[in-house]
Amino acid sequence: MGVVFGHGPLACARESCLIRTVESPPTPDALQDRSNPEPPSTRQEELRSFLFFTIVMAPVLAVVIVASYGFFVWMTQLLFGPPAS
Repeated sequence: MGVVFGHGPLACARESCLIRTVESPPTPDALQDRSNPEPPSTRQEELRSFLFFTIVMAPVLAVVIVASYGFFVWMTQLLFGPPAS
């Protein structure tokens, strides 16, 4: 049985798991960005996003879903034969 480093659910069986990354403290610019959130989106930005999703993403997603189902059926029949056999 291997050596386990650490304890609890975060235990691991390699020494490399003991390496921890330390985050640097936030810069004043980063703190300022948190206090001033982005302004709300405009009507034009929302319309552009809506048109992109309805004209581009919805058809692409539909084609990908149908194609992946067809590929799954094709591979299944290739491995196990057609449904009638």
